[in-house]
Amino acid sequence: MHWRKGRLAFLILGLLYRKGPMTGAMIAREVERSTGGFWRPSPGSLYPALAKLRAMGLIEVVKEERGEKYYALTERGKEYVSPERRAEVLAREVMADLREILEDPDSLTGEVKEELISVLEESLRALRGKR
Repeated sequence: MHWRKGRLAFLILGLLYRKGPMTGAMIAREVERSTGGFWRPSPGSLYPALAKLRAMGLIEVVKEERGEKYYALTERGKEYVSPERRAEVLAREVMADLREILEDPDSLTGEVKEELISVLEESLRALRGKR
């Protein structure tokens, strides 16, 4: 599985929203923890993402201590990751992932296919308001 650049940026924003100011190293550790050790972003992907988020005005450096920068959300960043916006961004990620899966559905095991069908059926009922 590969991780889209946008997914890392959204993870960073979500962490800063929930936990407050963090250094790049703290963010990397927290991403690793939240993915069950599956993924720890490298400095080569993390710091360019932080720079892009700063350039977009979504985060800012709020403190520098012993050569480490602490990043926090700006007001614009808080609006961007509001619960309403978060659901929309996550939905777009899910749709992109599903489209990727549908390019080669035969690569899934029967068990995973059945679980995916179940989740999709549940999703359809919920979206149509028929729980």
